[in-house]
Amino acid sequence: MLRIAIRDFRLLARFRTGLFVITILCLSSAFACTLLLEGKAYRSYLDELRNQPTDRTFFVSCSHPSPDTVPSLWTSLLQADIPAMDAVTISNDGISGLYYDTVSNPSPYYTPYGRLFTEAEMENGAHVILLSTAAIGALPPSQRDAIWDTPCSLDGFPYTPIGSYYCMGDAEHPMDDFYDLLLPTDMAIPLNAFLAAHKSADCLRVVFSRPLTDGELAALQATVAPFVSDLHVQYPTRSHRALQNMLMAFLEYWGILALALLGTAGVLLHFLGQILPKYRIYRLCGAKAGTLFSMLSLQVLLLLFLGFLSAILTSAVFYRIMGEGILAPLPIWASLLPFAIGMGLAFPVTVFRMEKAIRGTGKGGCLS
Repeated sequence: MLRIAIRDFRLLARFRTGLFVITILCLSSAFACTLLLEGKAYRSYLDELRNQPTDRTFFVSCSHPSPDTVPSLWTSLLQADIPAMDAVTISNDGISGLYYDTVSNPSPYYTPYGRLFTEAEMENGAHVILLSTAAIGALPPSQRDAIWDTPCSLDGFPYTPIGSYYCMGDAEHPMDDFYDLLLPTDMAIPLNAFLAAHKSADCLRVVFSRPLTDGELAALQATVAPFVSDLHVQYPTRSHRALQNMLMAFLEYWGILALALLGTAGVLLHFLGQILPKYRIYRLCGAKAGTLFSMLSLQVLLLLFLGFLSAILTSAVFYRIMGEGILAPLPIWASLLPFAIGMGLAFPVTVFRMEKAIRGTGKGGCLS
């Protein structure tokens, strides 16, 4: 049965090549558009998680700054069983110590001019400094260009300015989506340089590389417990807004796909209708209706599979052309759901309509 069904399918595709190509193009277009739209929605989901990291952010503040409390807490965090850290700031009212993971998140802060710290500068506590656009804008115009050639003096040590950034006090920063990633002060130096200078600190902010599990959150709370009397603490909070936005977009795209596949079912019926006379002969020769039904099911499945495979290859080309800045590689479940929708809609509509025609219950014409 399997061999006969595949042979009939190959013969039909060979002698009705134009109709076969049109059928595959219709299916491929429907599937590919859905996959690309899903990729765009998934990219937006990942960007929202990165730019609004409420479920990855740990923040503490100290109303009575102490040279020891926040740095001691930071040392304890390094030994705790918690995820890797994407970005860390320890700050007081005037300056921040900054560390960020240059591998997992090479550009966590927007720099209108210059650059961020390198891994070596952060590791060695180099005397380099970032200045906020608000601080630069407060200077007389004649001094703004000169600051990049003149070291800044902090505690008697020269620090070389290397770039600018938007801080939380800068009301003119143009990107609200970056608010959670803004630095809290007008100056920032490498975190190790900040700690080596033994500066007082009243705030610690950590952005983890991923959301914390319940066990990791408990470990974080246990680490903070000895210091909690001196601190105001905000633990990571789980937010489902990004996931809800992605799923709502997916549902919209799947609905459009369902309508497209119901329309495409007519093309499948017309293509497979070319083989109905042979199947009616099989029926007259004593073939069981269940056997013919299985053979038809296999052929519809082959069409859907070829259309979906073509869509996967087409999507891969678009991913390569457009890059991950616009589209994100989909999880397996999101990639396979369009095919499952095709199986749930186009498959039964086509198979049962064809099986009805083979039984001769139509009112004239094999597809009526």
